[in-house]
Amino acid sequence: MSLTCLNCRSVVEAAEGSSPARCSVCGGELVVLGDAWLQWKGPDSEGKKLLLGHMSIGRLSSRDLVLKHREVSKHHASIIRRRGHWVLRDEHSSNGTYVNGKRVFEHALADGDKIDIGGFELLFHSGRAPDSVGAVTIVPSSGSADSIRASVRCEPGGFKPASQVSSDEELRQDYERLRLAYQFHQYMASERDSNNLLKNILNLAFELVPADRGVILLREEEGAPLSPSVTLHRYQPDAPIVIPDSILRHSVEDRTAVLSADAMQDLRFQKSESVINAQVRSAMCVPLVAQREVVGAMHLDTQEQTGAFSVKDLQLLSILAGQAAILVERVRLNRKLDRQEEVRTRLARFLAPEVLREVVERGMDLDTEGRTGTVTVLFCDIRGFTPMVESMEPRVLLPLLNAFFKRMVDVVFTHGGVLDKFIGDALMAVWGAPLCRSDDARRAVAAGLDMIAEVKSLNEVNEGQGLPTLEVGIGINTGEAVIGTVGSPRRMEYTVLGDAVNLASRVCDLSKGQQMLITASTLESAAVGVPKPPRVKRLEPAKVRGRKKAVHVFEVLGL
Repeated sequence: MSLTCLNCRSVVEAAEGSSPARCSVCGGELVVLGDAWLQWKGPDSEGKKLLLGHMSIGRLSSRDLVLKHREVSKHHASIIRRRGHWVLRDEHSSNGTYVNGKRVFEHALADGDKIDIGGFELLFHSGRAPDSVGAVTIVPSSGSADSIRASVRCEPGGFKPASQVSSDEELRQDYERLRLAYQFHQYMASERDSNNLLKNILNLAFELVPADRGVILLREEEGAPLSPSVTLHRYQPDAPIVIPDSILRHSVEDRTAVLSADAMQDLRFQKSESVINAQVRSAMCVPLVAQREVVGAMHLDTQEQTGAFSVKDLQLLSILAGQAAILVERVRLNRKLDRQEEVRTRLARFLAPEVLREVVERGMDLDTEGRTGTVTVLFCDIRGFTPMVESMEPRVLLPLLNAFFKRMVDVVFTHGGVLDKFIGDALMAVWGAPLCRSDDARRAVAAGLDMIAEVKSLNEVNEGQGLPTLEVGIGINTGEAVIGTVGSPRRMEYTVLGDAVNLASRVCDLSKGQQMLITASTLESAAVGVPKPPRVKRLEPAKVRGRKKAVHVFEVLGL
């Protein structure tokens, strides 16, 4: 049984049932590799991670577990090992840390505990992690020296034109790249599951080079730390794998494929305790270099042979890593496209097509947006709806209401507005969020006039079917509002809040059937950049609920 010191990271072998309590090197606590793990799922990511000593959790990419969500603090929580127990500790987060539905500040975790952090749900497991987690430890080193046994520079790129190939050796290298690429695509052709694809890559690597253990590490997203994704062991499938970070860092930071024919005696890693503790005799580490960044790394090693790997092995692995990087980038791109499609589907009910298209093209994340800005808010309400409900059967009322809302929403979208919400027999629409235009107020006024015209058209249809006549009152206001997504992790809504919204609702309450009222701020905004302002009739200042001073309102007669 392998034990790891949480202090100096020494690895100690002990017989089952007779494990020492303390490290013989520094006296630190010894733990079983992979004796606990986390499984998480959230808005944009999911995964599994072993607990090996202290784990920091937060929104920053420097955290051990990165959870990208606006409700997650930069340094939200930590999980530490204390007196044989795993302890969850809240790090003064803004939105709190919850275990099994209760907010906690410090909590000793038990198997099956459900942790809620922001929009993420984490499940704590004690005991051996499944193979999909991969019992991989990246062990810190104390330094490195200068010499290099062998290295290959890894950068994305294509083949030279035939006229630029200068030697037979270069031609042979290009042929080898093509041969390996063909073999790679044979492995990958019939597989669509990303985890199985990565396993196939390791299987192919094991066919090409005499490795005993292999790991592929990936970044969950750009800038995030590397985390083990899949592992492969030639002889001991359940055995833990320890990666010296001295080799890993050198490879990733320099974008260089590194070969150490005998890592324990390589001058470059001579001072590295991590290599000694891992008992790595020969190792190769190759970065997965995509177009913009290093998206991952592949580490192969052996404990049995000195000089097991050759420079040719390193070149082959570099070619394989190049193909793997293309695959990983493709998977990430597909995930991005899937998320965009989810965003399109979710927002298509609320945003006009032109607004939705621009939101997606700009990559705007409405789930994390929080700001203040100038908006124009429109409320449209059916007059006399309550008596109508009392006198009509639901099977007649609901189709009538749906026909009304369909026409009103079409008008909102035609004028580039956003459907904020339905409120009983009323609807709220917004211009100025998420996109701000100079003519937002004028668009809203034009939409209000078209709504009145559409209601008249709908009434002509309803009259022929013996249905009641509808009348609407419309109120519009322009002002500063809070713009963002509110709600709970179960249901979030993009909306605008504040006094500007409240005043628009109050003005709507003042309007009569087939009448649209606007405030002075909307009239002023709708007149900007056009030859003529809207045609209006000034009304007497009106008292509205929640305001001490009377409000100047205007009835819109036309544009």
